[in-house]
Amino acid sequence: MKNYFQVYTGRLDDQMPSFRKEIATILKDGIKEYGTRYYTQCKLVYHYWSLNCTKEECYESIRKWYLSHDHQSKDWRNNPDRVLKNLESAIECLYRNAPFKGYHPYPKYKKHLRAADVRNIVQMTPDYRKQKFIFSLLRYALNAKDLRAGFRLPKKAIIKFDACSNTSYQGKISFCESIGLIAKIKEHSREDHRARTYRLNYEFFDDEEVVESLEDGLKKIFKLRDLRKKYSRHYFHLITKDGT
Repeated sequence: MKNYFQVYTGRLDDQMPSFRKEIATILKDGIKEYGTRYYTQCKLVYHYWSLNCTKEECYESIRKWYLSHDHQSKDWRNNPDRVLKNLESAIECLYRNAPFKGYHPYPKYKKHLRAADVRNIVQMTPDYRKQKFIFSLLRYALNAKDLRAGFRLPKKAIIKFDACSNTSYQGKISFCESIGLIAKIKEHSREDHRARTYRLNYEFFDDEEVVESLEDGLKKIFKLRDLRKKYSRHYFHLITKDGT
């Protein structure tokens, strides 16, 4: 386990998009190849530790995952009790040693959009670049500290959204206001160092598959032939460029 966690520390920014996608696949499909159970388990322990789960929550989440799939694992099929005992040891090892080994959680949004959110975004506008902006906006709002009271949206955050720039952000925000997605409820204040505050007129989903990006969601909810009809050849290539 020591070697595994050393691999996933120190280079997190480059590895995390693919790691998040890998975790989502593992949770959905279980162990698909013999001989990979141990490292798959390590990834899940690291994942739940990164989410600030307690040792008990980590164990229970992975135990339920073990019980909910037909895993391609001889260890699990022959002696599940032994596997769960090993899981307890693996969790104890990481949680005990993490502060001394320099392990740290992977950078992440704590909350994620779902495939149903992407479906709603597509209904808001057929424009691919606006869809990417709205995806970034919704993900940002979802992770706001107190969304019910409105969320602050500074310019420096907006221009980092997908398909946005210093020259285009005002038009994108105006579009979101025009369709009723957001409404400004408080102006910015230089004296108080406060950014503009917006109210989000949207209900998030929590009962469909997590998506890491707009493109990930589009490929989950549409077939390739439908994506070809909806988007130009250039945008279709961008959506499907990973070969899936």
